[in-house]
Amino acid sequence: MKFRISDYGFMVKKLNSIGIELSNLGIQQDAIFASADTIGFSIKPGTLVVRIRAERDKTSLTLKKKVTTEQSIEHELNISDIGEMTQILENLGLKKTVEIVKQRESARIDSLTYCLDTVNELGCFLEIEVIVEENNEIDKAYAMIMEQAKRLGLGENDIEKSKYDTLVYNNSKKTK
Repeated sequence: MKFRISDYGFMVKKLNSIGIELSNLGIQQDAIFASADTIGFSIKPGTLVVRIRAERDKTSLTLKKKVTTEQSIEHELNISDIGEMTQILENLGLKKTVEIVKQRESARIDSLTYCLDTVNELGCFLEIEVIVEENNEIDKAYAMIMEQAKRLGLGENDIEKSKYDTLVYNNSKKTK
């Protein structure tokens, strides 16, 4: 679950105060590709979206197929040449719709992962995640995340439901 953060320094102090020390994972640069007929950034079930991600010493390509409004199937592989991969995607009829650049710091405590992101054009966000194996574990995971969020001074009003790519895309349309 992702929360909007208004004060990066304050959040780092809050995380440290409950025993969470973040590690700098560096900069992630994502380029998102979708079919030219995708209207806006409204991704409907059945739609394919491709992401090229460059971070540290790794570059990957991820194919995401939206199954429902909440779920997607993902396939990922490492690539060695971003330029060539971009040319392949464009020749397949996909176009680059948005680029996201973020600085990520993270920590894992027990089953919870904390990621503090500073996203160009958007600001700061804290993601708190827990992996669930079964659908019947979702409510328990939600409760665990909200309990930690409350300890950090965050609540329901701070939740950001949109993905970074959608937020950056919408933000770029506002500024044009």
